[in-house]
Amino acid sequence: MSVPPDRQPERRMLQPADLKSDRKLLWSPGRGTDLWKLFQACTAGDLEAVQALIATDPSLARAHYEYRKPLYFAVRENRIDVVRFLLEHDDNPIDLWVDDDPLEIARDRGYAEMERLLSETFETKFNASSKGEPVAAALRDRDIWRMRKLLDAQPDLVGKGDPRSNQPIHWATMTRQLGAIDELLQRGAHIDARRMDGARPIHLTDGDYFYRGSRDVPRSWPVSPGQVMAHLIARGAVVDLPTACHLGDIGRVRELLRIDPSLANTIGEHEGYYLGAGAPLSNAAAAGRLDIVQVLLDHGADPNLPEEQFAPKGKALYAAVYHGHYEIAKLLLERGAFPNPPVEAPETRCGFRVSGVPTRAWSSCSCPTERSRRASRRTKIGPPAPTTGCASRRSTTRRGAAT
Repeated sequence: MSVPPDRQPERRMLQPADLKSDRKLLWSPGRGTDLWKLFQACTAGDLEAVQALIATDPSLARAHYEYRKPLYFAVRENRIDVVRFLLEHDDNPIDLWVDDDPLEIARDRGYAEMERLLSETFETKFNASSKGEPVAAALRDRDIWRMRKLLDAQPDLVGKGDPRSNQPIHWATMTRQLGAIDELLQRGAHIDARRMDGARPIHLTDGDYFYRGSRDVPRSWPVSPGQVMAHLIARGAVVDLPTACHLGDIGRVRELLRIDPSLANTIGEHEGYYLGAGAPLSNAAAAGRLDIVQVLLDHGADPNLPEEQFAPKGKALYAAVYHGHYEIAKLLLERGAFPNPPVEAPETRCGFRVSGVPTRAWSSCSCPTERSRRASRRTKIGPPAPTTGCASRRSTTRRGAAT
């Protein structure tokens, strides 16, 4: 029996206020009305409309509203052609999936063809599949014997990513196992292997959102993140500018800026909150390196350089104040830093003092706690989910601790 036109999923969706405006969105690429049109087109399976919208603004492929991306709506409604197209235009399609993921939704709803498409694309294009999970589990369990047995049986697993594209070298780093790092390198692992989100091992010495060093590494473990960092660098890991900034390696900072001065105003290859991710200036400010902050500013670093999803008006001032580096905060304000930067980060406070003057760290308090309260009062996008878990909204607490 056909579904009446007024009961089609795209007709049942309620348009949030933010998506009724043609202004640029604060926490996402794109404009509100354009993202709404894209959500509707994905839900309806209108491939031509999806292609036209993304041709006009390619950033819409990775845009989101309240943690939902276009891919979510296309998977939910089993729009195979739209999903295939979106996977070609989003470099990190599993970003922002926390309480569920596209494969889970496809399985829950019995979309066998969709599940095959997602599984094959994740594995072949993004190196993300369940095939990497056995070695990942062995490393999380600190069972080197089991890791060796798996790799002896299937040597190619040394470079195989898990469902979030973590390769064994990433897990050896996050779990701080120096011997495992060395053995994996001897077996052919790449010390600068990249995950889907751009993170290399050198960016993961204290874990990530899903595996946090402060929470998941045993307190009795004798190896610190700094020791892992030194170990990776000694074995040839490339130190990029954001990493050099938070390490306080001013020699490396000057070297990289001599090669390419534009790097001072360029977001790093890894997106996220953790040290090594985001803007060089944010990393230097977090580390309290006034000398490096000054060098970056002299090379044209913008204190308000947007960090997509995390700090739409820059994070350098926030990082300086949060970590108590008030001289850096004063300098950033003098150089034009926006005084009330909205920053998406859990485990932080909503207000700070700079030079004794109360300031607001978020515009209208956009910390996840308050945003969650506001979101709970908003009308959800889309019709109720017919099965448990496959369309539930994820927690509004995002990835990781503040830089």
